[in-house]
Order: sequence, then C-alpha cells, then structure tokens
Amino acid sequence: MLIDANVVPKITGSILRRPLQMDVCENVKYLCNNLQLADTLPSRLESSTIEILIGNDYYLDIILPQKIEIQQGLYLLGSKLGWILTGRSQLSDEESENKMSMTVNGLLTLTECCLHSTIDTCLQIKPSIEDFWKLETIGIQDCPYASDDENTLSNFVTSLKMENGRYQVAWPWKEKLPELPENRELAYGRLKSLFQKMKNNPDLLNKYDEIIQDQCKKGIIEKVSSQCSKDTGIKHYIPHHAVVDPTKPTTKVRIVYDASAKSKHENKSLNDCLHRGPVMLQDLCGLFLRFRMNKIAVVADIEKAFLQIELQKNDRDATRFFWLRNINHPTVENDVQVYRFCRVPFGVISSPFLLAATLDFHLDTYKNATAANFRENIYVDNVITGVDSTENAVTLYKEAKQIFSNASMNLREWASNSQKFLECIPKEDQVNREKLKVLELTWTIKDDTLTVNSARNDNMFPITKREVLQRVASVFDPLGFFSPVTLRTKLFLQMLWNKKMEWDEQLTEEDIQQWKEISFDLDEIQEYHIPRAIGLPGSKKPLATFVDNRIKEIRQQQDIQFQYVYTKENPADVASRGTTVALLKENSQWWHGPSWLSKHRTEWPSWDPHNISVDKQNSIESEYKVSKVLHEAKLLAGEGPDGETHSVGNSKSSVGYLLDIDCSKFSSFIRLIRVSAWVLRFVKRLNKETIAGPLTAAELEHAKLLWIKSVQKQCFGEVMISGKATDRFCASFHMT
Repeated sequence: MLIDANVVPKITGSILRRPLQMDVCENVKYLCNNLQLADTLPSRLESSTIEILIGNDYYLDIILPQKIEIQQGLYLLGSKLGWILTGRSQLSDEESENKMSMTVNGLLTLTECCLHSTIDTCLQIKPSIEDFWKLETIGIQDCPYASDDENTLSNFVTSLKMENGRYQVAWPWKEKLPELPENRELAYGRLKSLFQKMKNNPDLLNKYDEIIQDQCKKGIIEKVSSQCSKDTGIKHYIPHHAVVDPTKPTTKVRIVYDASAKSKHENKSLNDCLHRGPVMLQDLCGLFLRFRMNKIAVVADIEKAFLQIELQKNDRDATRFFWLRNINHPTVENDVQVYRFCRVPFGVISSPFLLAATLDFHLDTYKNATAANFRENIYVDNVITGVDSTENAVTLYKEAKQIFSNASMNLREWASNSQKFLECIPKEDQVNREKLKVLELTWTIKDDTLTVNSARNDNMFPITKREVLQRVASVFDPLGFFSPVTLRTKLFLQMLWNKKMEWDEQLTEEDIQQWKEISFDLDEIQEYHIPRAIGLPGSKKPLATFVDNRIKEIRQQQDIQFQYVYTKENPADVASRGTTVALLKENSQWWHGPSWLSKHRTEWPSWDPHNISVDKQNSIESEYKVSKVLHEAKLLAGEGPDGETHSVGNSKSSVGYLLDIDCSKFSSFIRLIRVSAWVLRFVKRLNKETIAGPLTAAELEHAKLLWIKSVQKQCFGEVMISGKATDRFCASFHMT
C-alpha cells in the first residue's frame, strides 16, 4: 500500500481523551491480554495531539473485517495498525444531565474551544483542500472555512446593482469602519507640486485639465457640493499625477491616482483598507494558444473599461481628489476644487477585481456562444479570440457589441487578419494600424505573424549583474518560442550568482565577452516573425484550455493517448540544451515538430507499451534520468527500519524518496527530524511493530541519518548511478 503524505507543522489542535467506565475497562483489559492494540488507552481525562491524519479514502485499506462488541455502540475494530477501540461510551448520570456537544476549531486549546447545542451548524459542508495548501497550519483564521477571496467575491455578488443600464459596485472593505485618514494635507501638497511642474509645460497642463473636465461632463467624476457632503461614506483624498506615453495610439496622457499614498508610515492608505480580491485573469499561455488555433483572429478592447463601472454613492467620498478651478490662475491658493469619482478609478488595488468580476457576471447572464467565448478569452479589458469563418466573425461582432452595450460599454479598435470581415464592420470600430500589441506580443495584421519583443541593447554591453538581469527580463515570451535562446541568458545569470557578485559590481573582461555574444543574439529575436495561425492535422477538436494545474487537467481528459517520442525527434530537447537565434530559425523540428506530426494520425509511429522490442526498451532506458527534486513524500508500507523497501518485486532503495519533503516549511532542523521520526514510526506500525511512548534517541538519530542519505541521493544521484553511463555523465558534469 502506498500513501502520499503531506507534511505540515501541525495538523490540528489538541483533542480530549476520556477514560472508559470501570466495568467496560475491565472487559477491555481482559481482551487486551490476547490482542495487540493500535494505541494506548487513557486512564484519566487527558489532552492529546493528532500526529498523523489518514483520509477516508484509505480507510478500507487499513481496517480489517474483524469486530468485537464491548457494549452497545462500542467496538474493538481490527486494523493493520492493531485493534482500535472506537464508537461511543455511555455517559454517567451527571454527564447526561449536562449533555452538550463540543467542536474544537482549528488550533484552539481546550479552554478556548467553542460549545454548541448542535454540531451540524458549525461543521463545514464541503471542505476546500485549497485552503489547506494556502495555510502553513490549519485553523489560524477567524473563520477557517472561508478565505478572504471567497468572502470578497460573495460580498461582490450580493452588493452588485444595475441602475440606468450601468453596473454599480461597492468597495470591498476589510473592515466596516476602517481607520482611514482623510489625507487632505498630503493630497493638497501633491497638487501644488504637480502644478509647479506643469507650469513649465502648458500643453501637458491643458491636456490634463481637458481630461478632468471631459470626465466631469461624462459623469465619470463629479464636483463635491454641499449636497454631496451629506453622504455618510468614508472621506479620503487621493493624490494624482500624469503619465505620458507617446507610443500609445489613443490615450497619450493618462492620469494615475495614487491610492497607496499616506502621510505617515503608521497611517493606512486606501489600498491598505481594501481587499485585493481574487485574481480572475485567464492563463496567458492558454489565451495565446486559443488565439492561434483559429483561422480568423479577432481582437478588440473595451473603451475606458474601469470608468464604465459606477461606484455606489456611499463609497464615492473615499475617492476625493483636488484639482484647479482655473488652470490660468498663477497659484494653487484659493483655486482648488474638490472632485470625487462616480466610477471605478484605475490605480485602486480592488479595481482590477471589480472590473473582472463585473464582466464575468454580465457575460454569464447571456447563455450564448459569443458570451461564453468572451468569458474565456478576455484579459482585463482586451478581447483576444478568433473564429473559423467570416460569417461567424460578423455574428461575433454584432452579438458582442450588443452584449457590452447593454452594460453601457463600448467594444472598439477591432482588428482581424480577415479583410472580408473588416469590410463588414464600421470604420470607426476598426483599428487603424498595421501592427498591434497583443498582450505585449507584436501582431503584424496583414502578414498574420507574431513577434516576441525584447529591449534593444542600447549600450555596447552591460557591465553589472543588475544590467544583465534587466536585459534578461525584457524578453516577454509566454509561449516559449525562444526558450532555447533565453536559456543561455539564464545560465549566464546563474553563473554570476554562483560567483556571488554584487548587483552593481562590474563584470570581468571574460564575462563581458561572453555576455556580448549572448546579448547581440537577443537583438535578433525581434527580427523573426512567427506565423500566428496553427492547425491540428487529422482532428478538428479545439485544444484543451490551459489552467493553472495543467497536469490535473490532462489526467481528466478521457481521449488522450500517450506515446513515446525518440530524442532525435523530440523538439523539447532543443529548449533544454540552448541555441542561438540563427540556428533556431533553421530548426524545422522546433517550429513544426517531427515530420510525421503533419501527417494523418494513421501514419504516426505506433507504440504499444505492452509490446516493446528489446532495442526500443534499451533506447528508452538510456534516457532515464534521476529526478533531482521530488515534491511528495512516499510512504511505503513495506519499508523496513533501514529505509529500504522489502516488498516483493521491488528491490529499489527508497531512502531519498521516503524523506524528500520540503524542509523549508520547518522552522528548525530539530522539528524536521522529529516529524521525520514520527513518519518512520508510523511506517513501522503499518508492519505491525508495537512502538509506544515518546520518540527515542535512536529513532531521532535514524531519521537524521536517513535525511543525510536522502540529500546525498538527491544532489549526487547521477554520481551514484554513473557506473552504467560513465562517459555520458562526465560530459554532462563538465558542461554544468
């Protein structure tokens, strides 16, 4: 039997163990003379801790069919661990009069546990395993059964309103009455500083003022009047400044509001008082893959998306800000007007969540293919999707325009590689550019190709580790088109780390020469155009949606067949070895896969895992590699005290695998060794070895020894098995 063990510092709090009644205890003692119990029996009321928690999915693997009834409802149950006393005991008369059920929540001690008249109302109906992984220890939240994200999303749905064709949302406050200062002095000081800078740039000042006046006319913001001051909401002033981006095709000047500003370190900002909310963005890899799967690509964006969602009146005063009544007035004094937002401003920590949740809610109300398509293929305010025909593209456009119009939103800047589709929609809805940024990849519309962007090498070469990192980070390649090229940059950066170089320490002459070659190669990345559209030969099924847990999703599919691909035909090997842009351009296998992949499925190489020739078996085994990182601890019921498995048909050592747990989760080495020792004791109990009492010095020393062996096996595994492939090992060792 194999059990996956998840190791945490503490499973739960103490539990109360009560002694048996005298008459029952005598019967049990008589049976115990001939039976081996799995645990000791309490002789008095005592507190105990849970050391190992076994899930119900393994219950029937451990429990044996034997059962002995001690009294009504109380049994001795046979198990592989020994006989277990289980069931209910009869209460004394005194206890019956004061009968009350008790639930111990999380890590509360016995004096802190909660008493209830019934147990059903306080137990979780459907436990979430995600919360277990998010917390180092179970039960450290006020409410262990609901995360902040779940509460935020639930409160959003209940508070969401639709009035006059526009959605209204409320801020997700962490507290009902947060200690949020007004921030008047800070906001006023920032305004004076901003005005002084803009006086030297009249064009920017005029544009800034035009944006604010235009937003006021459109109802995005409003002047704070005496009537507004009667609102009972929290009052807070937000500083703001200009961001100028000449490369933007539409909005070159943007006003950014600093919701993280605070006058004192100990004060709270607006962002400090709000929940961020759950991240509801689509996976970038899945988004790009779906974008490439369709013959006709379609891209659009929501015009000023954040500003199309209205704030409820009670929350508007938390977004007050200062601006000038007259920009031609020489000073700020006596020329200040107070505004506040009526819509969701960009720059507040909750704004992305409020936009994403509103869009998701709105699209979910439409039960058609277009809405479902957009729910899956929207990223913040960008729609990145595609269809198979011009007719479907026109239908998508018409339905999408209507759906978003019903929420007072406008889909604009439509782009497509299909000229026929563009001829069917108004010119004012089309993008007027030959190249378009699609989530930081450059899409050349006419040629229908994608380009990976990388910052140009302005200097002849970087001279510090900091500049190397900036250059490496400038390559945005979510689909890994150029991962064989960027691998070289990461290895170079790793080498600098191994040298323990400081961030601003100058590189050696030898390192500079090596980096020059790598850096110049990065410049070539932008020169290569990758076809956007790809197809799946022999199948019309769309590619499965990428999710965070891709392994889990693959296993859920029922129609996936796994076959072996030889090294010479495996394009993944290119990514693991590294190459230059010039060589990668000519590598047809990297861009198109093995030659047989473009043929019909019936012409693919056949592979039967149950009928493999000796030559194929040797070829496969020659590529086996020892895993250097293991993410789960495997408990083998057949393991002996020496850490070796003695199960029939398996003579492989499992020392490294037994104790390969994440030691970073432990606060001290002693704690790690103690947990490991308890796990080893549990394994021995599975072998029906009777061990009781506290851990012994021998057990702790044994656990320590196994950890040393485990680390050696993980770090030097290739050395241990090098006897079969000495030459290959030596070559790889010198390369690394």
